[in-house]
Amino acid sequence: DLATCLSCGRCESVCPSQVQFARLLGLAREALHETFREPHLGRAMRMLARRPTWLRRLLVAARALAPARSADATRGGWRSLAAIARSIPQTALDASPSREVQRSAAAARGRVLLLPGCVGSALDADTHAAATRVLAQLGYEVVLPAVPVCCGSLARQAGARNEADSDAAGLQAAVRAAGASTVLSCASGCMGALRAVLAELPGVGVHDILSFIQRDADRLVARLRPLRQRLAVSVPCTQMAIDGGHSLFDLLGRIPGLSLVRVPEAPGCCGAGATQSWADPATSSQLRGRRTAAILACDADAVVSSNIGCRLQLQVGLQA
Repeated sequence: DLATCLSCGRCESVCPSQVQFARLLGLAREALHETFREPHLGRAMRMLARRPTWLRRLLVAARALAPARSADATRGGWRSLAAIARSIPQTALDASPSREVQRSAAAARGRVLLLPGCVGSALDADTHAAATRVLAQLGYEVVLPAVPVCCGSLARQAGARNEADSDAAGLQAAVRAAGASTVLSCASGCMGALRAVLAELPGVGVHDILSFIQRDADRLVARLRPLRQRLAVSVPCTQMAIDGGHSLFDLLGRIPGLSLVRVPEAPGCCGAGATQSWADPATSSQLRGRRTAAILACDADAVVSSNIGCRLQLQVGLQA
């Protein structure tokens, strides 16, 4: 079913004929987008994603104004937005947008461009600030785009080709302006689109932040403080496609005192894949319920995920 595919990529990883399902699905969605009128909600959500300040303000309003009884993430529109807003820690809404994170000082190992993404620019500033500190400790100068840029993944998954191409052009321009040959992302869900779009730029390498830091993890071990916690690790489908979650577990495993429990891969996706959470909120809610039940069974003190979409989705489920 084209409407409910999560675009997780797992079918490609097990297909003996190596069929490129994602590419075929994209072509089919483009054809459907030209034939059928897209619901207003999909266009509105993509517009908000490209405007992190607007998105943050709307979430703050939804958190403050929507009554608790209406914060039902199984419904679309305002109710779904209110459920997401209520699940986000107030500290995340209060944090400065990622584009305001200060650059680290120039360093001998060169410059890297950290791409916060669209939704991540609004709601993942703490992750980007932490990544900047770690990269600076490893000897890199870290820069962020002057303005928020989107990889075009949301538009591509909706079949909106012109939108996606415009996003891609803006991303390429931002990378050229940054003057960095290494591009990093903290969101595993953005990696496929980033690599496809930036493959057109010669001499630019695109890396997942976890895999990139893992190369130099030995440099950080002596500076890690003990953390006595039992941690449930929910590996996103997109992180599985990158490296099977190995870098995530390797880095966390180096923290003294930390006990790791891997959330079972079955029942699979948390329901945040692609545009599922607003395009098909009922199915998304069902998938989220299965995933959060598996997390609760781990009896952990906290849960981590390496993708902002999954992080928001799981927060909604765990705080329901």
